[in-house]
Amino acid sequence: QWSSENMLAPPPGQKRMTFINLRDFPVSMIECPDKVLELVQGIAMMPPSIRPVGMLQEEPIGEYFADEVAAWNQEVRDTMDANGWPSLFQQDGETLDGLLLAHVHKQWGLADAVVLDVLAAGADGVWCSICEEGAAMGHASSCVTLANLEQGRSDSIPDSKTCHCRKRGDEA
Repeated sequence: QWSSENMLAPPPGQKRMTFINLRDFPVSMIECPDKVLELVQGIAMMPPSIRPVGMLQEEPIGEYFADEVAAWNQEVRDTMDANGWPSLFQQDGETLDGLLLAHVHKQWGLADAVVLDVLAAGADGVWCSICEEGAAMGHASSCVTLANLEQGRSDSIPDSKTCHCRKRGDEA
């Protein structure tokens, strides 16, 4: 509501791209999962006119295994779905509402595996940059994620005529 009242309006026909970042997601899901899921439930039940477009779960330490983060991600997705906030993007491929994104930091080499498992567990996408370099320890990159999805022949990424990263990979 604050952003609607104090920031410039988005272009006509577009929703404000506001996300709630669950910054210390793994630690929170270990120490107080009920509080995290209660927060997600409360946000999911907000009126759509003021509810953010989605949730962002962040693995800021780079030390949790892919199956752990994926299971926690699935709990958040299930909570969103059960409380009237499903991913409309997963239903029609266009509507940006009920999004669940992941931002995974590197440290011990687990980031790429975590991203793939989180996507398989219901996340809509990743919040990252093209390169792996980032603050402090870096993070999973979109190019590596797309290459991994292509390697697995995922149907959820564009074909080679529309995907810039895939075209560059084919040229290389």
